[in-house]
Amino acid sequence: MTGKDASKQASTSGESANSCLRPPSFWDASLCCARFSSGARFAQFTQYNHEQLRSRRCCCNAGSARYVVLAILWACAARATLALSTQSAGAICPSGFLRWERQIPLAQVLTVILDALLVVCLSRRRQDAVDDAPQAWAFASRLFLGSAGVLAVLATFSFYHPRNVRWAFELQTVVAKDLLMDSTAAALAIISAFYVMSDIHPSTLAMIVTASGVYAHQLFRMLQTATPVDDSLPYMIAGGLTIAGVGLLLRYEKDLTGAPGASAGDPRLMRFLTGWYVILVGFLCGTYLVFYPDFNSSNALSFPDLLSIASAESDAWVARANQSTTLEGAVGEYRRRYGLAPPPNFDKWFEYAVANGSPIIDDFTQINDDLLPFWGVAPEVLRQRTRHVLEVPWLGMGGLRIRRGKVEVAPGTPGSHMWMMHSMQDMIEGFAEHLPDMDFAINLNDESRVTIPFEEMRQLQSTAAKSRTRSLGSNDLKPFDGTKPPVWSDDDTFEPLERSPYFLDRIRDQIYYDFIAPSCPPDSPARNTRWWSRREACRDCLIPHGVRVFESLENPVVSNWTAATDLCHQPDLAYLHGFLMSPAPAIFTKEPFPVFSQSRTSGFADILVPSPWNYDDKAAYHQGEDVEWDRKKNTMFWRGSSSDGYAARGSWQGFLRARFVQAANAIQTVSRIQQDEQSAFAKPRDEPDFDVGFVGSFSKCHEEDCESQRDTFWGIGADSSPKNAVAFSEHWRYAHLMDLDGAGFSGRFIPFLRSRSLVYRAGLFRTWFGERVHAWRHYVPVDARLHELRGLLRYFGAEDEGKRRAREIAEEGRAWAARALRREDMRVYMFRLLLEWGRVVDDAREELGFAVA
Repeated sequence: MTGKDASKQASTSGESANSCLRPPSFWDASLCCARFSSGARFAQFTQYNHEQLRSRRCCCNAGSARYVVLAILWACAARATLALSTQSAGAICPSGFLRWERQIPLAQVLTVILDALLVVCLSRRRQDAVDDAPQAWAFASRLFLGSAGVLAVLATFSFYHPRNVRWAFELQTVVAKDLLMDSTAAALAIISAFYVMSDIHPSTLAMIVTASGVYAHQLFRMLQTATPVDDSLPYMIAGGLTIAGVGLLLRYEKDLTGAPGASAGDPRLMRFLTGWYVILVGFLCGTYLVFYPDFNSSNALSFPDLLSIASAESDAWVARANQSTTLEGAVGEYRRRYGLAPPPNFDKWFEYAVANGSPIIDDFTQINDDLLPFWGVAPEVLRQRTRHVLEVPWLGMGGLRIRRGKVEVAPGTPGSHMWMMHSMQDMIEGFAEHLPDMDFAINLNDESRVTIPFEEMRQLQSTAAKSRTRSLGSNDLKPFDGTKPPVWSDDDTFEPLERSPYFLDRIRDQIYYDFIAPSCPPDSPARNTRWWSRREACRDCLIPHGVRVFESLENPVVSNWTAATDLCHQPDLAYLHGFLMSPAPAIFTKEPFPVFSQSRTSGFADILVPSPWNYDDKAAYHQGEDVEWDRKKNTMFWRGSSSDGYAARGSWQGFLRARFVQAANAIQTVSRIQQDEQSAFAKPRDEPDFDVGFVGSFSKCHEEDCESQRDTFWGIGADSSPKNAVAFSEHWRYAHLMDLDGAGFSGRFIPFLRSRSLVYRAGLFRTWFGERVHAWRHYVPVDARLHELRGLLRYFGAEDEGKRRAREIAEEGRAWAARALRREDMRVYMFRLLLEWGRVVDDAREELGFAVA
């Protein structure tokens, strides 16, 4: 070793050893060397110097240990702050340690550690090459290119499934935009971080970036007024520790930068980053202090006010819907509401409705909205498309044929669903003599079928408006002409088609972004937002339909049921409902095919009809089996099957029914613990309970998903068994009944409403009676995310005022169901629907109508 090298090494060693404490000055060193000139004394000095070096290293190690401990505590506080400020979507983590979903947290921890190691290695590489920056950038480029190559190789293994190929090569614009923005932001962040690594310790950089992200998230959330700022003690503590922890970390960060071999950093850069951090924290705290009172008071009601508003709106709707007492008045009201003359034989329908005591005469907006797009399609095309869907057994359609006042089932209906067709036939036969000849296709599946993109729907509605305007201007309204040549074919010798080129099979596929989002307005969240997180719910999505109540509910409640079932502003529901996540079957079209269905979600254009299930009383309510309200158990009761969708690749973890059972069991566990704690100090209140669970086997699922559901809801192995199936009349013993969507609408809602129990309803499917049954007047609406479930049950089941209100709602719903949801009401609705449809499919529809003589 040369003298120059030795001198350089000694200089480097001295700088490293003395970086923790103040280094001795030159004069101190000279004085020591002169004083300890003898060999023995020089040896003592050397030993003393080594001890001081070890002391300084211990100091550095202690400082590093403090920093690491504090960093871990700060990370936990930041994580708690984020967890308390976000709202869980309620997705289920399956039971069983060997389930891969259970290993996700461990995998996340490992990836964080790996990321930390990579950052440290890159930082050292950057600092070692501070005088040779091109070499460092070349190394980083090779590293990133290698990483991209590995990811590309791994990605090829995912192309074995057509779904992944379709996702990769048929990206929607919103997905491509998100990918481009995220990739650009990540690239810029990595480049910027790598650039400043030569002047700042990697831990300091990571801390400032992470803290800024946490505070920016909190600031963005506080500026949203849908939900209040969390003022709970845990949130306050976690938030305070998160803010204070950064200051302590910056203080102890000097111990790291003072460690041997560490970079001292650029003071100017540190001051710049610290300044921006202080500004962000100050803005965050100022926003909290200035706007906090508004968060807790804006857009809030009391439960009595909410229920009073709902009752007033319901009374007003019923009054408007039944204001016509004469045929002349009904015809005039029809023209005023819908902008054209009523269909031929409207007088026969009016007479039928009055004779059957229909409480609804004037308001059938549901029928008008359902049929409006088909006024934009030529009648001949509608007839051809009706025949087409009945010629393709794969589509799962049944047909009804009306000829000369007689109803018959069209050939080709599967035997397993013949009961549905006979039920519809019985529903129509009482007024079929007043209907023109027609065919119409009934959807035999629970799932919706027809979705029309927004731009095409607007075009259809525009064409329809012009056609109806011409009809309104017709001075000579004609009746249905039964003497003209038939336009509906009676030829039953057609060759069944194997598939339809107009329909797509998307069984077990997520359908929200392919079929529902295109039906939404261009400026809607569905068209402009991709909700990527399956763990968190969307807070913004509650604004159009949610309202806060004062009665100690942590989450908003539904204020508008129609808006709550509108999917255009709720992209997070794409992964929170079985029909949207993994429907089975799933045969859809984007063309305006006339398909009559029992229910549909928003975004679909199926024509709604009363359900044969309800018409035949498949789930019947018998008054003699019911019990009085005071004798009912203060319990929410539900039994059912996991029929939301087909469970594949873990999709069931977001299904509505699965989330409800999981949430109810979790609430029950927490409530029992709280009751046990309270019983030691005071007499426990009559807290409501849950009795919910799946019955039967899990069948609509892959084998591993079936096993996962059994382990989650029934216990691993043979530890527990499924809930026993009960007679339908068992429901009437309970005060609180939950109605949930399945693969389609729930057939139990009407019998539930007829009972003396309080009905809660959660779901997305809309039905023929949606406009005449009103939330908070006849039932309790529950958001599909189920966040307010616990608060609602506590209010209606534990509070004295809530119990009284619960009984009132149950009685109102029961009385209204007895008036407006009878078999007679289904016939009245169907009569009017088919009169309207008979006009739509007639070539002379612009000339048809009814006028009072």
